[in-house]
Amino acid sequence: MYPKTRLTRPIRRIIMSCLILIYFITAPLIIFYTAGYRYDFQTGEIKQTGVLNIDVKPKNAQVYINNTLMKENLPIYLPNRAPGSYKIKITLPGYKDWEKDTLIQSKKTAYIKNIALFKESLPMETMKEYTKPMTDVYFSPTAAFSLITSKKDAVFEVDLINLNDFSSQTMLRVKADFKPEISWSPFNDFAFTKTVTDKIESITLFDANNPTANKTYNFNKKIDTAQWANNTSIPTLYVKNDDQIISLNTETSKELTKTSTDVWYVESENTVWLKTENKGLVLIDSDGKETKKIILREKTDKIIDINSSRAITVNGQNTIITQIENDSVRDTITTPTQNIFFNQKTGEWLAWSPWELWTIYEDGKTALLNRTGEKMNFVLPLDEYGVLLLASKNKITGFNPGYYITHELLNNAKIDQISVDTERRKIFFFGETAGKRGLFELEY
Repeated sequence: MYPKTRLTRPIRRIIMSCLILIYFITAPLIIFYTAGYRYDFQTGEIKQTGVLNIDVKPKNAQVYINNTLMKENLPIYLPNRAPGSYKIKITLPGYKDWEKDTLIQSKKTAYIKNIALFKESLPMETMKEYTKPMTDVYFSPTAAFSLITSKKDAVFEVDLINLNDFSSQTMLRVKADFKPEISWSPFNDFAFTKTVTDKIESITLFDANNPTANKTYNFNKKIDTAQWANNTSIPTLYVKNDDQIISLNTETSKELTKTSTDVWYVESENTVWLKTENKGLVLIDSDGKETKKIILREKTDKIIDINSSRAITVNGQNTIITQIENDSVRDTITTPTQNIFFNQKTGEWLAWSPWELWTIYEDGKTALLNRTGEKMNFVLPLDEYGVLLLASKNKITGFNPGYYITHELLNNAKIDQISVDTERRKIFFFGETAGKRGLFELEY
């Protein structure tokens, strides 16, 4: 039997008062909680929550937040997250783990996006049936093609290799005084070979996608400087021969302008930038008239690129970025870099030394992406989101500047040349690994 309980009137009033008090305390707390407010026990403050948004590839990857597996499928949208630091870990068998501490701020969305996990893979030797000795390998900027040079009895051969099916075609066979010079356009799969025979310099231009449509030009005088044209449907190369700047393509040639300076840049076939005294650059039209003039703050040894917002030039061991506004110099940035590469995926230039990596934007702004104690020999894009390949003589690393995360892709190799096919997510390199020397591919 239960003991008799007698609720007197005062007791009932006390209970009712407690219930009313609990209601008025908990109701606002519930409303505040559902509205996205949280109490920070560390600071003693009430803060609004933030949002965490995660979207990576492959879509079947598993996401852990503070070591707790999320049941949601990618992309993941998590509202009402208390402000603070969260440990994010993304895993998938056969791929390298991705880990990052992410800060969620009040009334803001933290994004983990534009990420593709790197595969766990080993390099595979290619071109095993290629019998010629590979002396040098030159990759196209898309890694769709490579040019391989070989030599036998003072005869040089240059073979074009299609890296999709590894078919080969001989582009050049010549008995020459020196090893052929080879250059790929940074903008297209266009290339040229230059040979010297009996003091005659020969330049052969071709499109790797249509190598039979090629043309050879012969010069009696040495060609020291050359520039690939941008935004052209056929291979077009600008060269300076004696005092004449000439446009060469696989159909015809055209004389553009005369100049005594060795520092020049063809903006279009109707306008050419020339270096003048007192650090000046002048733009000359097809009639030889000066249409623009810019007085730089630094000396110029070479012009890399110019647009209406900035000029990229080289001075000794430095890359100079001159910001331009209304044809006047607004600012000058000097980076201690000796290498420069055009990133077709982002439309930006990458400039680096063995220890520093910079990006140069279209508007002339720059950013220091990485400073390292491990020497960088090669820098190449890995995807359209700005993820980069950093390669030393014996190591390949994937580097994401946005999250400042690195993944080791290959170690204990000897790398002479390297390129990336971002469409098929394959790295091609010429060198040595596992005791074998040759041409290798590495999926990432």
